[in-house]
Amino acid sequence: MRAALSGCNALLRPLFRLAQKGRRLVLMRKTGYIVAARSIWRPAPDARGHNVLSGGVLHTHCAAKAAMSVTIIIPAFNLWAYTRACLESLASCARGSSFRVVVVDNGSTDETPKACPSLGKSLFPGAFEYRRLEQNQGFARGCNTGAQGADTAYLLFLNNDVTATPGWLEILLQAMQRQTGVHAASPLLLFPETHRVQHAGVAFDPNLHPVHCFSQFPGNHKALRSVRGLQALSAAALLVRKQAFEAAGGFCQEFINGSEDLDLSCMLRRNGGRLALVPSSVLHHATSMTPGRYDHTAHNATVLNRRARGCFVPDLHRLAARAGYGLALTAWLEPYMVRPHNSAPDCPTDDIAALSKALQEEPLWEKGYAAMLELLAHDPAAALPWAEVRAALCPSRHAYEQTLRLAVAVEDTAAVNRWKQSLARVIASINKKDELIELAQTSLEWSRQEELEYIVNMYSAWLDAHGGGHRA
Repeated sequence: MRAALSGCNALLRPLFRLAQKGRRLVLMRKTGYIVAARSIWRPAPDARGHNVLSGGVLHTHCAAKAAMSVTIIIPAFNLWAYTRACLESLASCARGSSFRVVVVDNGSTDETPKACPSLGKSLFPGAFEYRRLEQNQGFARGCNTGAQGADTAYLLFLNNDVTATPGWLEILLQAMQRQTGVHAASPLLLFPETHRVQHAGVAFDPNLHPVHCFSQFPGNHKALRSVRGLQALSAAALLVRKQAFEAAGGFCQEFINGSEDLDLSCMLRRNGGRLALVPSSVLHHATSMTPGRYDHTAHNATVLNRRARGCFVPDLHRLAARAGYGLALTAWLEPYMVRPHNSAPDCPTDDIAALSKALQEEPLWEKGYAAMLELLAHDPAAALPWAEVRAALCPSRHAYEQTLRLAVAVEDTAAVNRWKQSLARVIASINKKDELIELAQTSLEWSRQEELEYIVNMYSAWLDAHGGGHRA
Protein backbone atom coordinates (compact mmCIF):
# COMPACT_ATOMS: atom_id res chain seq x y z
CA MET A 1 0.00 0.00 0.00
CA ARG A 2 2.81 2.42 0.86
CA ALA A 3 4.42 1.84 -2.55
CA ALA A 4 1.12 2.40 -4.33
CA LEU A 5 0.54 5.67 -2.45
CA SER A 6 4.06 6.77 -3.28
CA GLY A 7 3.32 6.25 -6.97
CA CYS A 8 0.07 8.15 -6.65
CA ASN A 9 1.85 11.07 -4.95
CA ALA A 10 4.26 11.25 -7.90
CA LEU A 11 1.31 11.58 -10.26
CA LEU A 12 -0.33 14.27 -8.14
CA ARG A 13 2.81 16.34 -7.58
CA PRO A 14 2.20 18.60 -10.64
CA LEU A 15 -1.24 19.43 -9.26
CA PHE A 16 0.09 20.23 -5.81
CA ARG A 17 2.48 22.71 -7.44
CA LEU A 18 -0.48 24.35 -9.20
CA ALA A 19 -2.41 24.52 -5.92
CA GLN A 20 0.55 26.15 -4.20
CA LYS A 21 0.39 28.87 -6.85
CA GLY A 22 -3.26 29.52 -6.02
CA ARG A 23 -4.72 27.61 -8.98
CA ARG A 24 -8.12 26.03 -8.28
CA LEU A 25 -8.32 22.25 -8.82
CA VAL A 26 -11.61 20.56 -9.69
CA LEU A 27 -12.20 16.83 -10.08
CA MET A 28 -14.64 15.95 -12.84
CA ARG A 29 -16.29 12.90 -11.30
CA LYS A 30 -17.66 11.34 -14.49
CA THR A 31 -14.35 11.26 -16.34
CA GLY A 32 -11.61 11.20 -13.73
CA TYR A 33 -10.09 14.34 -15.30
CA ILE A 34 -8.73 17.13 -13.12
CA VAL A 35 -9.21 20.70 -14.24
CA ALA A 36 -6.64 23.26 -13.12
CA ALA A 37 -7.92 26.71 -14.14
CA ARG A 38 -8.21 26.41 -17.98
CA SER A 39 -5.99 23.36 -18.42
CA ILE A 40 -7.00 19.72 -18.20
CA TRP A 41 -4.81 17.03 -16.68
CA ARG A 42 -5.60 13.37 -16.28
CA PRO A 43 -3.51 10.99 -14.18
CA ALA A 44 -1.68 8.33 -16.16
CA PRO A 45 -2.48 4.67 -15.36
CA ASP A 46 -0.30 2.83 -12.88
CA ALA A 47 1.70 -0.29 -13.78
CA ARG A 48 -1.48 -2.37 -13.88
CA GLY A 49 -3.35 0.10 -16.07
CA HIS A 50 -5.49 1.58 -13.25
CA ASN A 51 -5.98 5.28 -12.62
CA VAL A 52 -5.28 6.58 -9.14
CA LEU A 53 -8.17 9.01 -8.65
CA SER A 54 -11.86 8.22 -8.34
CA GLY A 55 -14.65 10.38 -6.99
CA GLY A 56 -12.22 12.79 -5.30
CA VAL A 57 -10.72 10.06 -3.09
CA LEU A 58 -7.21 8.66 -3.49
CA HIS A 59 -7.23 4.92 -4.28
CA THR A 60 -4.74 2.27 -5.30
CA HIS A 61 -7.17 1.33 -8.11
CA CYS A 62 -9.60 3.47 -10.00
CA ALA A 63 -13.07 2.34 -11.00
CA ALA A 64 -13.50 5.29 -13.36
CA LYS A 65 -12.50 4.57 -16.95
CA ALA A 66 -12.19 6.93 -19.88
CA ALA A 67 -14.82 6.42 -22.55
CA MET A 68 -13.66 4.46 -25.56
CA SER A 69 -12.96 6.77 -28.51
CA VAL A 70 -11.82 4.34 -31.24
CA THR A 71 -12.99 0.96 -32.47
CA ILE A 72 -10.16 -0.91 -34.21
CA ILE A 73 -11.60 -3.27 -36.83
CA ILE A 74 -9.35 -6.05 -38.12
CA PRO A 75 -10.70 -8.27 -40.93
CA ALA A 76 -8.83 -11.57 -41.09
CA PHE A 77 -8.78 -14.61 -43.34
CA ASN A 78 -6.36 -17.32 -42.15
CA LEU A 79 -2.73 -16.22 -41.61
CA TRP A 80 -3.15 -16.54 -37.84
CA ALA A 81 0.53 -15.81 -37.17
CA TYR A 82 0.06 -12.34 -38.67
CA THR A 83 -3.17 -11.69 -36.77
CA ARG A 84 -1.55 -12.77 -33.50
CA ALA A 85 1.44 -10.47 -34.10
CA CYS A 86 -0.93 -7.62 -34.95
CA LEU A 87 -2.94 -8.03 -31.75
CA GLU A 88 0.12 -8.42 -29.55
CA SER A 89 1.71 -5.30 -31.01
CA LEU A 90 -1.47 -3.30 -30.43
CA ALA A 91 -1.51 -4.38 -26.81
CA SER A 92 2.14 -3.52 -26.25
CA CYS A 93 2.33 -0.28 -28.24
CA ALA A 94 -0.95 1.47 -27.42
CA ARG A 95 -1.23 0.97 -23.71
CA GLY A 96 -3.49 3.47 -22.05
CA SER A 97 -5.26 4.35 -25.30
CA SER A 98 -9.04 4.35 -25.21
CA PHE A 99 -9.92 1.78 -27.85
CA ARG A 100 -11.69 -1.48 -28.34
CA VAL A 101 -10.78 -4.19 -30.84
CA VAL A 102 -13.09 -6.14 -33.14
CA VAL A 103 -11.63 -9.00 -35.19
CA VAL A 104 -13.87 -10.12 -38.04
CA ASP A 105 -12.94 -13.65 -39.06
CA ASN A 106 -13.82 -14.05 -42.74
CA GLY A 107 -14.31 -17.83 -42.59
CA SER A 108 -10.75 -18.78 -41.60
CA THR A 109 -9.91 -22.49 -41.66
CA ASP A 110 -6.60 -22.31 -39.76
CA GLU A 111 -6.02 -21.71 -36.02
CA THR A 112 -7.81 -18.35 -36.05
CA PRO A 113 -11.29 -19.50 -34.82
CA LYS A 114 -9.81 -21.38 -31.89
CA ALA A 115 -6.96 -19.10 -30.87
CA CYS A 116 -8.20 -15.59 -31.61
CA PRO A 117 -11.07 -15.23 -29.08
CA SER A 118 -9.00 -16.30 -26.08
CA LEU A 119 -5.94 -14.25 -27.03
CA GLY A 120 -7.99 -11.14 -27.74
CA LYS A 121 -9.82 -11.30 -24.42
CA SER A 122 -6.57 -11.76 -22.53
CA LEU A 123 -4.87 -8.84 -24.29
CA PHE A 124 -7.85 -6.45 -24.18
CA PRO A 125 -10.01 -7.36 -21.16
CA GLY A 126 -13.52 -6.03 -21.61
CA ALA A 127 -12.56 -4.33 -24.88
CA PHE A 128 -12.39 -7.17 -27.40
CA GLU A 129 -14.92 -8.81 -29.66
CA TYR A 130 -14.54 -11.71 -32.11
CA ARG A 131 -17.07 -11.90 -34.92
CA ARG A 132 -17.06 -14.81 -37.33
CA LEU A 133 -18.47 -15.06 -40.83
CA GLU A 134 -18.79 -18.70 -41.84
CA GLN A 135 -17.61 -17.97 -45.38
CA ASN A 136 -15.10 -15.48 -46.76
CA GLN A 137 -17.29 -12.56 -47.78
CA GLY A 138 -14.45 -10.20 -48.70
CA PHE A 139 -12.75 -7.16 -47.27
CA ALA A 140 -15.63 -4.70 -47.63
CA ARG A 141 -18.27 -6.86 -45.96
CA GLY A 142 -15.81 -7.87 -43.26
CA CYS A 143 -15.03 -4.24 -42.42
CA ASN A 144 -18.69 -3.21 -42.50
CA THR A 145 -19.54 -6.12 -40.21
CA GLY A 146 -16.92 -4.95 -37.75
CA ALA A 147 -18.24 -1.38 -37.84
CA GLN A 148 -21.83 -2.39 -37.08
CA GLY A 149 -22.88 -1.35 -33.59
CA ALA A 150 -19.70 0.62 -32.86
CA ASP A 151 -20.40 3.33 -30.28
CA THR A 152 -17.15 5.25 -30.71
CA ALA A 153 -16.56 8.52 -32.54
CA TYR A 154 -13.82 6.98 -34.67
CA LEU A 155 -13.35 3.74 -36.58
CA LEU A 156 -9.91 2.44 -37.42
CA PHE A 157 -9.67 -0.21 -40.13
CA LEU A 158 -6.49 -2.24 -39.85
CA ASN A 159 -5.08 -5.08 -41.93
CA ASN A 160 -4.08 -8.15 -39.95
CA ASP A 161 -0.55 -8.05 -41.41
CA VAL A 162 0.16 -4.70 -39.73
CA THR A 163 2.19 -4.27 -36.53
CA ALA A 164 2.26 -1.19 -34.34
CA THR A 165 4.93 1.13 -32.98
CA PRO A 166 4.72 3.04 -29.67
CA GLY A 167 2.38 6.03 -29.62
CA TRP A 168 1.08 5.60 -33.17
CA LEU A 169 -2.63 5.70 -32.28
CA GLU A 170 -2.43 8.69 -29.94
CA ILE A 171 -0.55 10.70 -32.60
CA LEU A 172 -3.03 9.74 -35.32
CA LEU A 173 -6.06 10.49 -33.16
CA GLN A 174 -4.70 13.86 -32.00
CA ALA A 175 -4.09 14.88 -35.61
CA MET A 176 -7.70 14.08 -36.49
CA GLN A 177 -9.04 15.93 -33.47
CA ARG A 178 -7.09 19.07 -34.41
CA GLN A 179 -8.48 19.14 -37.96
CA THR A 180 -12.25 18.94 -37.93
CA GLY A 181 -12.47 19.09 -41.74
CA VAL A 182 -10.44 15.89 -42.09
CA HIS A 183 -12.76 12.88 -42.38
CA ALA A 184 -10.04 10.21 -42.63
CA ALA A 185 -6.34 9.96 -41.88
CA SER A 186 -3.65 7.39 -42.48
CA PRO A 187 -0.43 6.72 -40.62
CA LEU A 188 2.82 6.18 -42.45
CA LEU A 189 3.21 2.49 -43.37
CA LEU A 190 6.70 1.05 -43.61
CA PHE A 191 7.98 -2.31 -44.79
CA PRO A 192 9.06 -4.13 -41.61
CA GLU A 193 12.31 -5.53 -42.99
CA THR A 194 13.69 -2.34 -44.52
CA HIS A 195 11.80 0.49 -42.76
CA ARG A 196 11.17 2.00 -46.17
CA VAL A 197 7.87 3.52 -47.24
CA GLN A 198 5.06 1.23 -48.26
CA HIS A 199 2.23 3.77 -48.01
CA ALA A 200 2.37 7.55 -47.62
CA GLY A 201 -0.93 8.28 -49.32
CA VAL A 202 -2.25 7.38 -52.75
CA ALA A 203 -1.40 9.48 -55.80
CA PHE A 204 -2.57 9.19 -59.40
CA ASP A 205 -0.05 9.12 -62.22
CA PRO A 206 -0.70 10.78 -65.61
CA ASN A 207 -2.47 7.60 -66.76
CA LEU A 208 -4.78 7.84 -63.71
CA HIS A 209 -3.25 4.70 -62.22
CA PRO A 210 -3.18 4.80 -58.39
CA VAL A 211 0.32 4.57 -56.92
CA HIS A 212 1.76 4.77 -53.40
CA CYS A 213 3.45 8.12 -52.82
CA PHE A 214 7.20 7.86 -52.24
CA SER A 215 7.12 4.07 -52.08
CA GLN A 216 10.58 2.68 -51.15
CA PHE A 217 11.82 6.04 -49.85
CA PRO A 218 13.51 5.85 -46.43
CA GLY A 219 10.86 6.06 -43.72
CA ASN A 220 12.34 9.23 -42.23
CA HIS A 221 12.85 11.09 -45.51
CA LYS A 222 12.06 14.81 -45.53
CA ALA A 223 9.83 14.42 -48.61
CA LEU A 224 7.15 12.82 -46.43
CA ARG A 225 6.58 16.14 -44.70
CA SER A 226 5.39 17.65 -47.99
CA VAL A 227 2.54 15.18 -48.57
CA ARG A 228 -0.82 16.97 -48.42
CA GLY A 229 -3.97 17.44 -50.45
CA LEU A 230 -4.36 13.72 -51.00
CA GLN A 231 -7.20 12.27 -53.07
CA ALA A 232 -7.11 8.78 -51.60
CA LEU A 233 -5.74 6.72 -48.72
CA SER A 234 -5.12 3.02 -48.21
CA ALA A 235 -7.47 1.08 -45.94
CA ALA A 236 -4.56 -1.02 -44.67
CA ALA A 237 -4.62 1.41 -41.73
CA LEU A 238 -7.33 4.05 -41.93
CA LEU A 239 -8.82 6.18 -39.17
CA VAL A 240 -12.27 7.49 -40.13
CA ARG A 241 -14.85 9.55 -38.32
CA LYS A 242 -17.73 7.17 -37.72
CA GLN A 243 -20.34 9.71 -38.77
CA ALA A 244 -18.49 10.39 -42.04
CA PHE A 245 -18.06 6.65 -42.70
CA GLU A 246 -21.78 6.05 -42.31
CA ALA A 247 -22.68 9.08 -44.44
CA ALA A 248 -20.44 7.67 -47.20
CA GLY A 249 -22.30 4.36 -47.06
CA GLY A 250 -19.38 2.39 -45.61
CA PHE A 251 -17.23 0.24 -47.86
CA CYS A 252 -18.97 -0.64 -51.13
CA GLN A 253 -19.52 -4.40 -51.17
CA GLU A 254 -19.49 -4.62 -54.96
CA PHE A 255 -15.69 -4.70 -54.84
CA ILE A 256 -13.82 -7.96 -54.37
CA ASN A 257 -10.73 -7.38 -52.22
CA GLY A 258 -9.47 -4.33 -54.04
CA SER A 259 -10.23 -0.61 -54.65
CA GLU A 260 -12.66 -0.39 -51.71
CA ASP A 261 -10.43 2.24 -50.14
CA LEU A 262 -10.24 4.33 -53.32
CA ASP A 263 -14.03 4.29 -53.54
CA LEU A 264 -14.45 5.26 -49.88
CA SER A 265 -11.91 8.06 -50.28
CA CYS A 266 -13.94 9.40 -53.19
CA MET A 267 -17.22 9.28 -51.25
CA LEU A 268 -15.70 11.01 -48.22
CA ARG A 269 -14.37 13.81 -50.42
CA ARG A 270 -17.66 14.16 -52.29
CA ASN A 271 -19.27 14.72 -48.91
CA GLY A 272 -16.91 17.62 -48.25
CA GLY A 273 -14.25 15.82 -46.23
CA ARG A 274 -10.50 16.06 -46.55
CA LEU A 275 -7.96 13.25 -46.27
CA ALA A 276 -4.63 13.45 -44.46
CA LEU A 277 -1.39 11.57 -44.02
CA VAL A 278 0.13 11.69 -40.52
CA PRO A 279 3.77 10.68 -41.11
CA SER A 280 4.68 10.92 -37.41
CA SER A 281 2.32 7.99 -36.74
CA VAL A 282 4.11 4.86 -37.95
CA LEU A 283 3.04 1.26 -38.52
CA HIS A 284 4.77 -1.66 -40.21
CA HIS A 285 2.92 -3.43 -43.01
CA ALA A 286 3.89 -6.78 -44.50
CA THR A 287 1.55 -5.84 -47.42
CA SER A 288 -0.92 -7.92 -49.44
CA MET A 289 -0.37 -11.22 -47.64
CA THR A 290 -3.88 -12.54 -48.29
CA PRO A 291 -3.88 -15.06 -51.18
CA GLY A 292 -5.71 -13.94 -54.32
CA ARG A 293 -5.27 -10.25 -53.50
CA TYR A 294 -5.09 -9.26 -57.19
CA ASP A 295 -7.41 -11.85 -58.74
CA HIS A 296 -10.25 -9.38 -59.40
CA THR A 297 -8.43 -6.30 -60.67
CA ALA A 298 -10.48 -5.96 -63.90
CA HIS A 299 -13.82 -6.31 -62.07
CA ASN A 300 -12.79 -3.80 -59.41
CA ALA A 301 -11.61 -1.30 -62.02
CA THR A 302 -15.00 -1.50 -63.77
CA VAL A 303 -16.88 -0.86 -60.52
CA LEU A 304 -14.57 2.01 -59.55
CA ASN A 305 -14.86 3.67 -62.96
CA ARG A 306 -18.63 3.59 -62.67
CA ARG A 307 -18.88 4.83 -59.09
CA ALA A 308 -15.98 7.28 -58.91
CA ARG A 309 -15.91 8.71 -62.43
CA GLY A 310 -14.45 12.22 -62.36
CA CYS A 311 -13.36 11.94 -58.74
CA PHE A 312 -9.63 11.56 -59.36
CA VAL A 313 -7.17 13.59 -61.43
CA PRO A 314 -3.43 13.13 -62.03
CA ASP A 315 -1.52 14.56 -59.09
CA LEU A 316 1.70 12.55 -58.85
CA HIS A 317 3.57 15.34 -60.64
CA ARG A 318 2.32 17.90 -58.11
CA LEU A 319 3.27 15.77 -55.11
CA ALA A 320 6.69 15.18 -56.68
CA ALA A 321 7.17 18.91 -57.32
CA ARG A 322 6.41 19.79 -53.69
CA ALA A 323 9.28 17.53 -52.67
CA GLY A 324 11.59 19.05 -55.27
CA TYR A 325 11.32 16.26 -57.85
CA GLY A 326 10.02 15.83 -61.36
CA LEU A 327 8.56 12.95 -63.37
CA ALA A 328 9.87 10.90 -66.28
CA LEU A 329 8.61 7.91 -68.28
CA THR A 330 10.18 4.50 -68.65
CA ALA A 331 10.49 2.84 -72.05
CA TRP A 332 7.20 1.09 -71.23
CA LEU A 333 5.44 4.37 -70.27
CA GLU A 334 5.51 3.95 -66.50
CA PRO A 335 5.89 7.33 -64.74
CA TYR A 336 8.50 7.61 -62.00
CA MET A 337 10.05 10.40 -59.95
CA VAL A 338 13.40 11.90 -60.90
CA ARG A 339 15.83 14.38 -59.39
CA PRO A 340 16.27 17.81 -60.98
CA HIS A 341 18.96 17.87 -63.64
CA ASN A 342 22.50 18.52 -62.48
CA SER A 343 21.75 17.87 -58.80
CA ALA A 344 24.05 15.00 -57.82
CA PRO A 345 25.00 14.62 -54.13
CA ASP A 346 28.53 15.65 -53.20
CA CYS A 347 29.72 12.18 -52.24
CA PRO A 348 32.70 9.95 -53.05
CA THR A 349 31.57 6.99 -55.14
CA ASP A 350 34.25 4.62 -53.82
CA ASP A 351 33.11 4.61 -50.18
CA ILE A 352 30.26 2.24 -49.22
CA ALA A 353 29.39 4.05 -45.98
CA ALA A 354 29.34 7.46 -47.65
CA LEU A 355 27.24 6.14 -50.54
CA SER A 356 24.79 4.51 -48.16
CA LYS A 357 24.27 7.79 -46.29
CA ALA A 358 23.93 9.75 -49.53
CA LEU A 359 21.34 7.34 -50.93
CA GLN A 360 19.31 7.60 -47.74
CA GLU A 361 19.24 11.37 -48.16
CA GLU A 362 18.74 11.27 -51.94
CA PRO A 363 17.01 7.99 -52.87
CA LEU A 364 16.58 8.94 -56.55
CA TRP A 365 20.33 9.13 -57.26
CA GLU A 366 20.61 6.45 -59.96
CA LYS A 367 24.39 6.82 -60.43
CA GLY A 368 24.82 6.33 -56.69
CA TYR A 369 23.10 2.93 -56.90
CA ALA A 370 25.25 1.98 -59.87
CA ALA A 371 28.39 2.85 -57.91
CA MET A 372 27.15 0.94 -54.85
CA LEU A 373 26.43 -2.19 -56.89
CA GLU A 374 29.85 -2.02 -58.47
CA LEU A 375 31.49 -1.83 -55.03
CA LEU A 376 29.40 -4.80 -53.84
CA ALA A 377 29.94 -6.92 -56.97
CA HIS A 378 31.81 -9.51 -54.87
CA ASP A 379 28.91 -9.83 -52.40
CA PRO A 380 25.57 -10.56 -54.17
CA ALA A 381 23.70 -10.93 -50.89
CA ALA A 382 24.65 -7.40 -49.83
CA ALA A 383 24.05 -6.03 -53.33
CA LEU A 384 20.55 -7.47 -53.84
CA PRO A 385 18.66 -5.09 -51.46
CA TRP A 386 20.27 -2.08 -53.11
CA ALA A 387 19.45 -3.45 -56.56
CA GLU A 388 15.80 -3.93 -55.58
CA VAL A 389 15.50 -0.36 -54.32
CA ARG A 390 17.21 0.95 -57.46
CA ALA A 391 14.83 -1.03 -59.71
CA ALA A 392 11.83 0.33 -57.79
CA LEU A 393 12.90 3.98 -57.71
CA CYS A 394 14.95 4.26 -60.91
CA PRO A 395 13.23 1.66 -63.13
CA SER A 396 14.80 0.46 -66.37
CA ARG A 397 15.09 -2.84 -68.17
CA HIS A 398 18.78 -2.97 -67.23
CA ALA A 399 17.93 -2.44 -63.53
CA TYR A 400 15.39 -5.27 -63.62
CA GLU A 401 17.82 -7.62 -65.36
CA GLN A 402 20.62 -6.89 -62.89
CA THR A 403 18.30 -7.41 -59.92
CA LEU A 404 17.15 -10.75 -61.31
CA ARG A 405 20.75 -11.89 -61.79
CA LEU A 406 21.57 -11.06 -58.18
CA ALA A 407 18.45 -12.87 -56.93
CA VAL A 408 19.50 -15.97 -58.87
CA ALA A 409 23.06 -15.71 -57.50
CA VAL A 410 21.87 -15.74 -53.87
CA GLU A 411 19.18 -18.37 -54.59
CA ASP A 412 16.38 -16.19 -53.24
CA THR A 413 13.41 -18.03 -54.73
CA ALA A 414 10.82 -15.39 -53.84
CA ALA A 415 12.92 -12.60 -55.30
CA VAL A 416 13.69 -14.64 -58.42
CA ASN A 417 9.98 -15.23 -59.06
CA ARG A 418 9.09 -11.62 -58.34
CA TRP A 419 11.69 -10.14 -60.68
CA LYS A 420 11.12 -12.75 -63.39
CA GLN A 421 7.49 -11.71 -63.51
CA SER A 422 8.36 -8.00 -63.47
CA LEU A 423 10.93 -8.37 -66.23
CA ALA A 424 8.55 -10.46 -68.35
CA ARG A 425 5.89 -7.77 -68.00
CA VAL A 426 8.35 -5.06 -69.01
CA ILE A 427 9.63 -6.97 -72.05
CA ALA A 428 6.09 -7.76 -73.18
CA SER A 429 5.16 -4.08 -72.96
CA ILE A 430 8.28 -2.87 -74.75
CA ASN A 431 7.64 -5.32 -77.58
CA LYS A 432 4.23 -3.72 -78.19
CA LYS A 433 5.78 -0.53 -79.53
CA ASP A 434 2.82 0.53 -81.67
CA GLU A 435 0.45 0.21 -78.70
CA LEU A 436 2.78 2.24 -76.50
CA ILE A 437 3.01 5.00 -79.11
CA GLU A 438 -0.78 5.06 -79.46
CA LEU A 439 -1.15 5.30 -75.68
CA ALA A 440 1.45 8.08 -75.46
CA GLN A 441 -0.26 10.08 -78.21
CA THR A 442 -3.64 9.69 -76.50
CA SER A 443 -2.18 10.79 -73.16
CA LEU A 444 -0.52 13.76 -74.87
CA GLU A 445 -3.82 14.88 -76.42
CA TRP A 446 -5.65 14.55 -73.13
CA SER A 447 -3.01 16.50 -71.21
CA ARG A 448 -3.19 19.28 -73.83
CA GLN A 449 -6.94 19.50 -73.40
CA GLU A 450 -6.52 19.69 -69.62
CA GLU A 451 -3.71 22.26 -70.03
CA LEU A 452 -1.28 20.17 -67.99
CA GLU A 453 1.91 21.60 -69.44
CA TYR A 454 4.31 19.46 -67.43
CA ILE A 455 2.65 16.25 -68.57
CA VAL A 456 2.46 17.52 -72.16
CA ASN A 457 6.22 18.03 -72.14
CA MET A 458 6.82 14.62 -70.60
CA TYR A 459 4.87 12.69 -73.25
CA SER A 460 6.26 14.85 -76.05
CA ALA A 461 9.79 13.98 -74.93
CA TRP A 462 8.93 10.28 -74.79
CA LEU A 463 7.44 10.31 -78.29
CA ASP A 464 10.47 12.17 -79.65
CA ALA A 465 12.81 9.61 -78.08
CA HIS A 466 10.83 6.61 -79.38
CA GLY A 467 10.06 7.84 -82.88
CA GLY A 468 6.32 8.10 -82.32
CA GLY A 469 5.73 11.59 -83.63
CA HIS A 470 2.90 13.86 -82.52
CA ARG A 471 -0.64 13.93 -83.84
CA ALA A 472 -1.70 17.19 -85.40
